[in-house]
Amino acid sequence: MGLAVVETYSMELQKCYLIKTIKDALKKNDSVATDNLRRCRQVRQELVALDQQYAFAGIAMESFSAPRHASSAAKYAMSVGIIWGLFGDRPVLQATPQEIKIRLGGKRSASKNEVRSGLEGEYSNLSEALTDITKGQQHHAVDGLAALVTCMDSDQLRMTQLIGGA
Repeated sequence: MGLAVVETYSMELQKCYLIKTIKDALKKNDSVATDNLRRCRQVRQELVALDQQYAFAGIAMESFSAPRHASSAAKYAMSVGIIWGLFGDRPVLQATPQEIKIRLGGKRSASKNEVRSGLEGEYSNLSEALTDITKGQQHHAVDGLAALVTCMDSDQLRMTQLIGGA
């Protein structure tokens, strides 16, 4: 799960994170369901720690887009369940993959590289914010930031900023 933390009012990029879980190789007799629960606990613990550090005002995320594999869909659903369970009392905004591509890449068919280039145009410190994440995994955090940037155009986020700034 990739995350990007921005300051609520200035929208200044603070840091990007990757919460990565690994299949439990030591307990080969555990069921997939048991291992998935262990991984959910890990994701929850790391999100709680980040929330304690940054006091999230809200969440912006990429909305569900039917993945090709049932396993990917299940993992997405578990992640969303964790997010809603932890942050359901705060604004949770979603942007579709197509909205993200249009907003940052200028077209529905924009590649991940084109979306990242669009983000680099808005956040000169993007590379620095990603330094703790390996190159091959950075796209997860970039996806999180891309969803947030796309949601910045939403009426819901503007309203949240008005209410919070009042």
